Amino acid sequence: MPKCPQCGKEVNCLRNFALCWSEHKFTVSDDGLPPYAPSDNIVMSDPVENEYTCPECDATLFKSEAEALAFMKS
Repeated sequence: MPKCPQCGKEVNCLRNFALCWSEHKFTVSDDGLPPYAPSDNIVMSDPVENEYTCPECDATLFKSEAEALAFMKS
């Protein structure tokens, strides 16, 4: 299992933050406010705007999928 180069802890995953557009159903609830809910319908994403962070210390470790993949396979 790889170790985070920042905190030294073993990690079995990385957290991936990606800039993306998602589709949501827009309605108004009884209180007059829109009830936003999570959506799995990603309409478009930007492969350049990615960060892969350590789940233990939140340090940004990589900005490309190729680097993150190589790290997780190490």
